[in-house]
Amino acid sequence: MKKNNIVKTISLLALFFLSNCAESPSNAKIERKAVDTLLKSHSNASTKTESAEKKNIKKTEVECSSEAIKKKEGEPEQIKTCFYKNYKAVSKGYADYKGRYSYEYFLFKKQSNGQYKKIKNAEMFLDSQKLLVIINSRIKKDYQTYSNDEQTKDCFEGHSFTEYNFNQLGISFEENSINFEVSFGLSSACMSVDGTTISLSLEEIKNYIKE
Repeated sequence: MKKNNIVKTISLLALFFLSNCAESPSNAKIERKAVDTLLKSHSNASTKTESAEKKNIKKTEVECSSEAIKKKEGEPEQIKTCFYKNYKAVSKGYADYKGRYSYEYFLFKKQSNGQYKKIKNAEMFLDSQKLLVIINSRIKKDYQTYSNDEQTKDCFEGHSFTEYNFNQLGISFEENSINFEVSFGLSSACMSVDGTTISLSLEEIKNYIKE
């Protein structure tokens, strides 16, 4: 709004000066110079405002890229790679004959030579057992929701909840969170409820992450 007002003011002043120029040619140079000064001042102010706005844009801590690798038959393989601090998380998605995707997850840590080495999930975290308790409590909550739902409880007949270890979880990064993916081990007919994603914000999990 402020920017628009400035533009309107300059436009009105420009019209005023130009109309005077028509009546008093001798003042043309002075008035044109005044208009140029106003325009230059506005341009500099706009540049400063844009620079200030750019400084206020917070760069995300996680950087991701995705690609789809085409296959001769079926849906393409989906690969997502994300970087967070010294860690890299890669997820690979493979489609079945119905086009439904299942994923594999891989975690890497940057070494002193700049190369990334594959690591086990627990190696990323401090006090990993305490963190695992938090994750399992949230997984159990989702499991109970699905298994007690009238529309999906049949999928859980013959199954019971058991806690997961880090090797049974898939880890992926998002812009503001780290996700822990888990499968309940249900049949393909129940794929829509065969698992859950537990998302912990970077803020709440940062104290668990090793440098």
